[in-house]
Parts: sequence; structure tokens; C-alpha cells
Amino acid sequence: MKTTEQPKYSYVMEPIGLEERPKRFLEAFAAILRHSNYGPVLDAYLRIRAKCSICTVECQVYQASGDPQDIPCRRSDLLISVYRRYFTLSGLLKAPLIDDFRLTDEYIDRMAEAYYRCTACKRCKDSCPLGIDHALVTHLARWVLSEIDIVPKALKVSVREQLEGETHNTSAI
Repeated sequence: MKTTEQPKYSYVMEPIGLEERPKRFLEAFAAILRHSNYGPVLDAYLRIRAKCSICTVECQVYQASGDPQDIPCRRSDLLISVYRRYFTLSGLLKAPLIDDFRLTDEYIDRMAEAYYRCTACKRCKDSCPLGIDHALVTHLARWVLSEIDIVPKALKVSVREQLEGETHNTSAI
């Protein structure tokens, strides 16, 4: 009998069907957009977004890792691409003709890794020549991910310890 080993991620993934995660992600994203003011902000970022990577000068995560996935403007583009494809008129109209982007389980995994690596310190906003708040996009992405039960393992363990543990503190001390 052949077993498939699950990839090791730094976040917890609840046992749900993988084919359902993109659908659940889009439903959660749509609900958040309906009940928040993120839509106009994302619309503005669609029009003015830059990929100049000037933000890397201030990003301590990128400075420490040197990994291109940690460049704030590239990380923001992950969620903005989903927004453009599934929540704008042009994305919805172009999809049947040019299906160049689809939200997949692998893409959600990539977003989770990228957004939970960011410290959301907002230093990148200060260096962005267009004033894009990449931390705001990170917060939104984390909100959507948490709505579909994708959270960092350490966060889940510490919250469980605080709420249910003997010591009722996050460190179990």
C-alpha cells in the first residue's frame, strides 16, 4: 500500500477536502469584502500597484531571508491577483476567454506561507513610493486564511493553552 506524505507547513490545516479549499477561500473573501471597507482599498491598489521592490530596503523579513517570496510587493500581489480575477468586472469577463489564473490549493498554500512569514510591521509602507500598505493586505489575507481554518501551528497551540490549559497562559508556564 502506497502512502502519500503530507507536505510540512508552518501552519495548521484542518482535514477538509483539498478541492473545497479554493471554494471556501473565495466564499470567505467575498463575505469579508461585503462586510468591510477593504474593497475600495484593493481597487486602488489594483490601479497603482508597483513591483519596484524598493520596499525590500525596509523589510527585516526579506533582509534576513533574502527569499524573493518575502518581498512585500510580491507578497501583496498574491492576494491582489485573486481579487482581480474573482472580484472585479474585468477579471470575471476575461476569465472565460483568457483563463490564465485559477485559485488552486497550491496557491493557497503559497499564500499561507508568505502571509504568515510577514511580521506586518508596516515598515514597507514607509518606503513604498506609492504608499501601498502591504501590511494591510497581509492582515486581510490572514483574516481570509483564518476563516478557512489555516493558521500558524504556534498560534493555535498557544491559544489552546491559554483557553484550555492548566496555567491559562500562552507559554504554559
